[in-house]
Amino acid sequence: MTISISRPVTALLAVITAGVLVVGGYAAHAALADHNPTHVTFSGTTVAGVKIATSKTGASVTGPTWTTVPGSGVSVLVPAGKSRLLTATFGGETQCSGPSLSWCSARIVVRKSGATTPAELNPKSGAGYAMDAGNSTDNWEGHSMDRSGVIGAGSWQVYVQLAGTDGTTFYVEDWHFRVQIFNR
Repeated sequence: MTISISRPVTALLAVITAGVLVVGGYAAHAALADHNPTHVTFSGTTVAGVKIATSKTGASVTGPTWTTVPGSGVSVLVPAGKSRLLTATFGGETQCSGPSLSWCSARIVVRKSGATTPAELNPKSGAGYAMDAGNSTDNWEGHSMDRSGVIGAGSWQVYVQLAGTDGTTFYVEDWHFRVQIFNR
């Protein structure tokens, strides 16, 4: 026995099936988001600008104090009543010298004009982000990181900071820092 279905019925079934899949997908996404309270999402529209800082000159830091990579700062101006999504990428050759099981960290931060303390872009991992692992025979390697966040109206500086754990020295050279600015 063969059952014949007309084109309008076939189209209706396709729409219903697609709707069930979309709703099911959103429900699954919502359920996953509930299980990960540190999950953050952002969105932007068009690119408002790109800022780049790069250098062959090396920078280093010894110990756990956050130190700004010289020359890494870029300025971003957000008009009154607006906000911007930032996506930032930092990469370069790194070397982390120190005892085994130690590490060296990097973070990308923003600081609004007039503020004294910077805010870390997402994910806000702090010294928990190991950009390179310490060991006495470490060689130079290429490493990179990506971060993002939303900033409000005002004049901002975006820059890279380095830190090590106790007993480590973190070196970076031949680095490239790119900040993309998106309208929202």
